Amino acid sequence: MWDRHGWVFDLVSDDELRRRRARKRARERDNALLAANTARNEVWWRAGQTWAPDDPAMAAEMARAEADHAAALAETFLAPIAPYLSPGWSRQADEKPSSEQFAILYLEWEMAYPDEWHQDAGTYLSPSGLKGSILRAMDWHGVSEPDRAAGEKLLLAAVRGPYRAKDWRYTRVARHLDSRPLREALGTIVDGGDDAAALRAAFVLSRLDNPDLSANRRSYGNWLKHRTQT
Repeated sequence: MWDRHGWVFDLVSDDELRRRRARKRARERDNALLAANTARNEVWWRAGQTWAPDDPAMAAEMARAEADHAAALAETFLAPIAPYLSPGWSRQADEKPSSEQFAILYLEWEMAYPDEWHQDAGTYLSPSGLKGSILRAMDWHGVSEPDRAAGEKLLLAAVRGPYRAKDWRYTRVARHLDSRPLREALGTIVDGGDDAAALRAAFVLSRLDNPDLSANRRSYGNWLKHRTQT
């Protein structure tokens, strides 16, 4: 994966020029995928709105359009992330970087450079939609030991805020990262003087203490309401 997708790690580089080049590359590859998707849909329409036309010539054209779409998709940032989004994914020992690491990098990009992420991560897919899918996959798979430190850093950054779309899903990920140092870090945020961050940290701790309780936007609202009444 590194040979084809190693460039995406420049999206979180401290070097602005390297980031700019990587963002340009991301846009170009997403735009190529959009064009391939449009071309494929046009063939589908002309084929009578079917992906498996009976006419041999149309079937051959459909096969070329499908191949072009697959080739364009394989060049995008989404490609190395996609395997991780499957419930059946498991980390392979010889997979370096792993699909999980690419998924985490996508989240790190938002944390490090949110404006650039919003501008360039959503040419083909909704940035927040893919983020939500990644966090859901993290809840399915847990976080592999080599990536725990990165996962904890993302979680604590989300708790500190500001809140961004789908950040509530980090609470579920926290259950896979539970440790004494993590709880101590959350406790420090609770006592840190930022009321919004303190409430988020306290909620995460409440879900670590009670793993059977739900962890979503609604349960956070109910928890806040109960907290103000007691």
